[in-house]
Amino acid sequence: MNRILLLVFVICFGFMFCGCKRKENNASPSPSASVSVEVVKFIEGLDLPECLVIDPGSGDIFVSNVVTDKKGYWDNDGNGFISRLSADGEIKELRWLDSTEAMSINGPKGMCILNEVLYFNDNDTLKFCPFNEPGKVGVIVVPGAVKLNDLATDGENIWVTDTKTGNIFRIDSSENVSKVCVLEGVNGITCAGDEVYAVSWDLHEIYEIDPEGITDPVPFGLADKFLSLDCIEVLDDGSFIVSDWKGNMLYSISADRKTVTELKEIESAADFALDRKKGLLYVPEMLKNRALILKIKQ
Repeated sequence: MNRILLLVFVICFGFMFCGCKRKENNASPSPSASVSVEVVKFIEGLDLPECLVIDPGSGDIFVSNVVTDKKGYWDNDGNGFISRLSADGEIKELRWLDSTEAMSINGPKGMCILNEVLYFNDNDTLKFCPFNEPGKVGVIVVPGAVKLNDLATDGENIWVTDTKTGNIFRIDSSENVSKVCVLEGVNGITCAGDEVYAVSWDLHEIYEIDPEGITDPVPFGLADKFLSLDCIEVLDDGSFIVSDWKGNMLYSISADRKTVTELKEIESAADFALDRKKGLLYVPEMLKNRALILKIKQ
């Protein structure tokens, strides 16, 4: 009888142990725990690169160069220019778009591309250059603009942030400018489907933005994790990547907005570009006058 009881105990314990192991193996890992990056290449020879953006047509990379040795990031000095790189980071044209007497380029920062037109913020002015008219620069007037910082597009509209005033604007295809909301110290902005997200340099926080401006920006509740956020992008799994300029760090944030993970230490990491198809990040290391190409590993 004792042997029978012992056998029954062993069998039951075995089932319990196997069941626990199966449950452990099927558990979903934290969305951010599986994300990492590795350096593919350093792109040298830039001059205070602030933003990189990818042309979806050619795959080329455009870089805004602020160019100042006196921390005059917002000076109207006519020193700025925009570079054009190949997808693998080779410089095709260091000064693809340069200042002229007719139209100066001062401190170019955030950029986006829509319908083969490159849009870029230049201090208090939003400028653009059509790809089929290289060198020709136009202007879109943004009312009350002071320090226009980042740009993004949802495929139809252009989104603009003004770090000084906190204003977030939406500009439609007819160049009608609408103020959507105010977010103190707003810097980077991105669109993911119908959703819009932004980060605040001053408040050290990430926010979900109501595209219609009916409700106030909703914070993630992670302000204690960062110093001065610069850029934000959303991965296909719903997780986020942000750059912390003063914190010299690239972070990932889980899709549930709870877990923050350090990806890589990068000095003065600014407005990076995301190539979804290739799983690459192009990150400006502003004060080192270079950029990094990083491979995302999930």
